[in-house]
Amino acid sequence: MGCLGAVAGSILCFIAPGYLCIYISKSKRFFAAENWLYAAFVILGCITLVGGTAISVYQILEFAE
Repeated sequence: MGCLGAVAGSILCFIAPGYLCIYISKSKRFFAAENWLYAAFVILGCITLVGGTAISVYQILEFAE
């Protein structure tokens, strides 16, 4: 349940909104000057996705012992 929450939460809260804002922007480039905030959201979302999943897997393995 924790893995699902980490992945879905990161995608729904950070990654998808950032990509949608980049998609509707004029330049449509990821690292354009006008899209720096949206790119930061996507990068932060990827970091939270990996971190949250790692913590969740660690807790599952710790519980199994």
